[in-house]
Amino acid sequence: MATNQFNENVRLQENVPSPEIRHSDCDPITSSRLDWQSYLQYPFILWDPLAQFPYIFNTQSFLCPTCLEDAEKTDKKTHSFLSRTNHWFNGRLKRYNPLLLYHTNSCILLVSCMYRCCKGHEVSSCHPSILSSFPSSYLFQIPFCLFHKSGFTKDALHLVQKLVDEGLTFEQIERLLELQYRDAFSIMELKFWRDYRLRSSQGIQENADNFCFPSFSNHVFPHPSNDILIDLYVAGFKLQEDCFAQAMSRLLARWMSCDHTFKSVANIGYKRPSDGKWIKLYNSVFCILNEKGEVLQWQFTRSENFNEVSAMFSDLRRRLQCQNTLLEGIIIDNCCKWKEGLTRFFPETPIKLDLFHAVQRFVKTLSKRNPYHRAVSRDYGLIFRDPKDHGERRTMPTPEPSVILHNLDQFLSKWKDFTHEGKQIITAKGEKAIKNIKNHILKGCLSNIPVGCCTSVQERLHREMKKILISNRIGSELAYSKFSHFFFKIMQRNLVKSGRRLWRKSLTPKAMLCKIRQRPNQRMWRPLG
Repeated sequence: MATNQFNENVRLQENVPSPEIRHSDCDPITSSRLDWQSYLQYPFILWDPLAQFPYIFNTQSFLCPTCLEDAEKTDKKTHSFLSRTNHWFNGRLKRYNPLLLYHTNSCILLVSCMYRCCKGHEVSSCHPSILSSFPSSYLFQIPFCLFHKSGFTKDALHLVQKLVDEGLTFEQIERLLELQYRDAFSIMELKFWRDYRLRSSQGIQENADNFCFPSFSNHVFPHPSNDILIDLYVAGFKLQEDCFAQAMSRLLARWMSCDHTFKSVANIGYKRPSDGKWIKLYNSVFCILNEKGEVLQWQFTRSENFNEVSAMFSDLRRRLQCQNTLLEGIIIDNCCKWKEGLTRFFPETPIKLDLFHAVQRFVKTLSKRNPYHRAVSRDYGLIFRDPKDHGERRTMPTPEPSVILHNLDQFLSKWKDFTHEGKQIITAKGEKAIKNIKNHILKGCLSNIPVGCCTSVQERLHREMKKILISNRIGSELAYSKFSHFFFKIMQRNLVKSGRRLWRKSLTPKAMLCKIRQRPNQRMWRPLG
């Protein structure tokens, strides 16, 4: 048996197995009767940190958690250390059952060694107090994460994260993993019927009354449900949350662009227990980006009130001061409304109106059915260009207010009285939008804006954010995990483009994604007669 061999290796102090997934090497056909339970042999992991990581732990590394609890109750500062035994939580006794782990294609048993203190307290080697004793630089050595009664492997976590990043819903992921588990189950079933035919050919007859192999079900062969996958994803995010926060806190910024998006958070909420009504929690998500399009800060918000997000700007001010970085400007779509609040945190920083919103406020008043819609929109966008700036894209900062006003007058002289089929191109709503923009021009809100400093990057971000919440309803904890992981991906993508690496990058299992559509739901083969 694997645990006996492990104990022998520990005694000899040689070839102690690492905590990897292993498969049973016993052959059920050698037994006197064919039993289907003998064929449902789950892979397993042997877990014994004292033996497997002697370069990290020794006999005085783990304090007995039961003794610590007793000491807190009695105010006695007595404690004892845990030492390994040759006994395992391998299911031979009911109270010594192994833990169930969900893997990418099969459930796995976590067989942990039994530790004991001098007072006789028995503790599993996967107790939370033991797992938390791992130094942060060695946490990658733990190949699993645990819930209360079960857990999952790190490989399963990475797979689910990749599939979520590819846009799959948890229902689709559940179906995909079920297919993988069915594959593992069918292999066990086929071995059972293969041995049955082999024994029949040798003249060995089985008891026909209770001779069968069960159908695939969660009771017989557990596989992760939709709720378990959501818990897995959230738990995986919490493991990485500190790393995400540290990576985000190191980002630099010369310019900041700020914007709300509303549709992305339309379905975040909870079901009220009293009547089952869905209660919406948030109105929008507010993002602050630097000039590279990296998310510096973000927050779910219930309104567009500045006070609701003021803590974010206070934190950014402290961060930039620690980085000794001078902020050159802030781009926002409500510059005058928030100018007083922003100036409290960044008194010497100019507050500018976002060019994208400045253009859209007028363009959205134009009729898209009008054949001149594109020409008018193009000419209006050019009023914020320096006369020397030619080409498809802007290559110079926006000019002074007098130049922009001159460009606007030329635009109006061309299009203000222009009509199509008896209707003016520029409507009353368009004239009102231009009047409001002219006030911003006079205040300098649209001058001296560098190239690339606008929220058009945010608009592309908003389109990608909508894909995150493709389900109709989603809880706030899962939404927070998805958004945080998504923003970190953007940061990682930018760093990879610049030749740096921040996070381990693995391949997307596209071949596995195809199984959802390519693999039919077939019943497993079973011999006739």
